[in-house]
Amino acid sequence: MFMVEIEFPYYKNEEFMELIPRQREQIGRLLQTGVLASFSLNSDRSKAWIVMAAQNEAAAMSVLEQFPLYKFITFDLQPLIAFDRAAFSLPPLVMN
Repeated sequence: MFMVEIEFPYYKNEEFMELIPRQREQIGRLLQTGVLASFSLNSDRSKAWIVMAAQNEAAAMSVLEQFPLYKFITFDLQPLIAFDRAAFSLPPLVMN
């Protein structure tokens, strides 16, 4: 597992803005397939955090290099020793 902290440029030009829908679609696919365990974006859209399942740094880089916004971002890639999260599920059914 890897944690990726992504920084987006302060000034987002037209090319950047046009790529956002493709980037969002890709993030969705990667979340559905389990390549990404989580994706978070801050309120001013200047940073994002991703937890990614990858065998090694080269595999993680391969995923990042496929991002439509790759040429616009800077990032820090860190291996994780632990990643815990609360399970998301429906509450138990109570029969009254």
